[in-house]
Amino acid sequence: MKRTISLLIAAIISVLMSFGALTAFAEEAAPLQAVPAAPSLSASAVTSTSVSLKWAAVENAEGYKLYQYNANTKSYESIKSVAATVTESKVKSLKSATEYTFKVSAYNSAGESVLSNSVARLTLPAKAVISSVKTAKQKATVKIKKQTPADGFTVYMATSKNGKYKKLGDTAKNKYTVKKLKNKKKKYYFKVRAYKTYNGKKIYGDYSSVKSEYVYRYVKTDAAGSVMSEAKFASEKLRGVKKNKYVKLIKKSGHWYKVEYKGETGFVYNRVIKNKSNISRAKVNKDNYTVFLDDLIFERGNSIKTCFDYVKYNMTYSKSSNYRQLNNVDKVEANEDSLASNAIKRKRGNCLSYASLLKTLLERAGHKSYYSYAHSTKYSDNAHCWCVVETENGYRHLDAKRGFYLLTDSQMKKDYRSKDLKSIEGHYPACK
Repeated sequence: MKRTISLLIAAIISVLMSFGALTAFAEEAAPLQAVPAAPSLSASAVTSTSVSLKWAAVENAEGYKLYQYNANTKSYESIKSVAATVTESKVKSLKSATEYTFKVSAYNSAGESVLSNSVARLTLPAKAVISSVKTAKQKATVKIKKQTPADGFTVYMATSKNGKYKKLGDTAKNKYTVKKLKNKKKKYYFKVRAYKTYNGKKIYGDYSSVKSEYVYRYVKTDAAGSVMSEAKFASEKLRGVKKNKYVKLIKKSGHWYKVEYKGETGFVYNRVIKNKSNISRAKVNKDNYTVFLDDLIFERGNSIKTCFDYVKYNMTYSKSSNYRQLNNVDKVEANEDSLASNAIKRKRGNCLSYASLLKTLLERAGHKSYYSYAHSTKYSDNAHCWCVVETENGYRHLDAKRGFYLLTDSQMKKDYRSKDLKSIEGHYPACK
């Protein structure tokens, strides 16, 4: 019995000793770590594709987690974790003109804090792009590349690239037309920027690159004429233009205007714009006689028959020894300006005057032509000059002085007035 009691007392003492050891261990152990508090979140900068966030550091944090609201799941999803030393972060690859909402939490080994306050920001609209600027009579239309989900665009205009830009207005469409511009050639500069209305305020994206275009003067034609591919009648006719039609003036080139009319860009003679003679016969000389010829072509037309008839019926034959030394084709060509201008001014002359006036008139009208010169087989001091012109049927002889119109070689030789002339081979193509 005594032995049993002794064993029981020993066990109790052992238990009490163990309890004391545990208590001492608990007293010596480190206290447990607390869960960090939630940070305070704010946004520092916004672009069209990013939002920069920052927060104040919190005590006991070992790191931070960023959360973004997902409208589809209606919950916040973790998008990034950063170290405790980091208190700002940029969220990239976002869509433009779109609202995003963020929160942040702090965490350590004890756990994660509750989520912070929410911060909502709208990313800026993307940089606008002007597709084109097209001008018409006193107006310009700015076309803008479509941008979703921007609400619209604000358009600005200046009269110099680095000048002061005036706000023209807003448009919800992808184009804007400005009207009532000055009716004269002037260059205008345009830029635009997209906007999105957010919380009652317009949020703007970056300005587009500047795009410029001329607004040209439009004038009403004073006479009917033709739009030519080059500033000369001896070029391709692009289309006709009637009187009292508006054409866009691009620039002046001599006695011609570069214009645009019904989709064609070409040249019209200046008398289409203002129908007034450019030069009088009395003022013609060898330096300006071609202007007189162009006026003739404008008034009468450019056909071979029209050119031939003008010389035939507006010249009077008179013998002259002034050009007797011009006894071959080369010498006639070298003195063509003097011969033709004198023929215009005096309205008379010998065969050289007839031929030079007809040839230059034909060439101004767009017809390829040559001189033909032949000596008499009977009289050593007698010779004759005329023209050869290219037609749809080949080359033909034209002799305004004698009235020969589009004759072949054989027809020329059969005429009694040509029988005594010795032809010069090789100076002009065969007229078969």
